[in-house]
Amino acid sequence: SPGRLGHRFPVCQTRGRILIELDRLAEARSALGAGMRFCEELGVRWALAAHQMYLAYGRFVAGEWDDAIAELEASIKLAEETGETYSLVYAHGLLSRISLYRNDLNRAREAAAAADRNLAGWGSGHSLTWVAWPRALILEAGGEPGQALGTMAGLWDWCASSGLALEYPAIGADLVRLALAAGDLGR
Repeated sequence: SPGRLGHRFPVCQTRGRILIELDRLAEARSALGAGMRFCEELGVRWALAAHQMYLAYGRFVAGEWDDAIAELEASIKLAEETGETYSLVYAHGLLSRISLYRNDLNRAREAAAAADRNLAGWGSGHSLTWVAWPRALILEAGGEPGQALGTMAGLWDWCASSGLALEYPAIGADLVRLALAAGDLGR
C-alpha cells in the first residue's frame, strides 16, 4: 500500500499464522519477522506482541519449546508494556500448554490463570480456545477427568455454535481421547 499504510494493521501477522497452519514454518518466520520490522519502522508498537506471540507459536509447532518459551516471555513483556491484552491471552495459554506437556503443573496453572485474567473484560472469541483447552488438560492432569471432558465438550460446542470450525483439528484429538476414557461414545 502507498507509504506502507496497510502495514499499520497486522497483515504479516495474519499471513504468518496461516503459513504456520500450512506447516510452512520458515515462510511464517519470515513473514512475522518482516511484520515486526514494519511495526518498528512505522511506530506501531501495539502489534509487536502479537507478532512475537505467533513467532512463539511457530516454534511450538516445530517442537522448539525452549525457543517458544523465550518468544512467549518476550511477547508477554511487550504486551504488558503496551497494554495490549489480546496477545497476553494467547501467550499465557500457550505457555500453559507447554508447561503442562513438560509436567510443570504449577507453571501451567499460573499461566492458565493469567490467561483467564486477561480474557476477562473483553469477551470470548477465538482466544477462548487458548484458555479453555489448557484448563481442561490441567483438570485431567489433576485427576478430574469428568470436569476435563466437560470443559473440552463445552469448548467444542461453543466452537460449533459460533461456526469456529478452525479449532476442530486442534481440540478434537483431546476431546475424543477424554470422551473415550469416560465411555462417552456418542461424544
